[in-house]
Amino acid sequence: MAQDLQPLSQPHSPEPPEGYEAPSTQLPTPNSSPPFSPNPNSAAGRAWLLSTMVTTAEELARHSIPPTPPKPIFNNDFFEVRSSPKKGLGAFASVDIPKGTIIMAEEPLFRTEESQIFWTYDALSDEQKRAYKGLSCWFGIEDHRVPAIFTTNRFETGTGLGGIFLESSRFNHACHPYSTCTYRWDEAANTLTFTTLMDINNGEEITISYTNRPKTLYRNYGFDCDCPGCSTLEDFKEGSPPGVVISRFEDTQVMVRTG
Repeated sequence: MAQDLQPLSQPHSPEPPEGYEAPSTQLPTPNSSPPFSPNPNSAAGRAWLLSTMVTTAEELARHSIPPTPPKPIFNNDFFEVRSSPKKGLGAFASVDIPKGTIIMAEEPLFRTEESQIFWTYDALSDEQKRAYKGLSCWFGIEDHRVPAIFTTNRFETGTGLGGIFLESSRFNHACHPYSTCTYRWDEAANTLTFTTLMDINNGEEITISYTNRPKTLYRNYGFDCDCPGCSTLEDFKEGSPPGVVISRFEDTQVMVRTG
């Protein structure tokens, strides 16, 4: 008879010595170390924090969206009203404009006689009054803001009547033949119409002529013309402060050397 087989016994594993700690079999994982917390009161900690701030600022600057340019105060299909390098506000072509193009036909905020300006102003709505007072003025003739705005910004619209046009008032002056646009009052349409006198390039400032007598500009509008036709001191209004140009569309004086 065959002898009964006995199961093999497992080899005996010796007990580990006291104090022995088996090595971990777990693989290290990313970011398993505790976060670094610098001491802000130490020199090394302050340096580390500063380097982090600089890196963050550089990253933000690199990935930030460029600021959106400010919207023009007014714009249409041909031009926009925005800051002018020397004259406060001005009208600038937003496209190439051929000669003879009608670039705007604007209705007046109001028309009135100079002697009636206070009554006309009082009849405006609050919103219209704010728009009116948003126009600049020259106090060379008037000492009150309401009539000063009127005398500075009015356009002739018939015998004895001056018209206020909020957008048309943004065109700056250049003497003939350097002005690039002309205007006329259309009684039937109740509009002031502006037509280009020459080809105007995109980005070029559009100018009109306020008067045929440049020497009256300072008295009536508070500035001396600096167009190519008025480049000598003899062309300027006698008695105007030398070196001072006050824009029709700027409340503050702009110092410009004229000689």
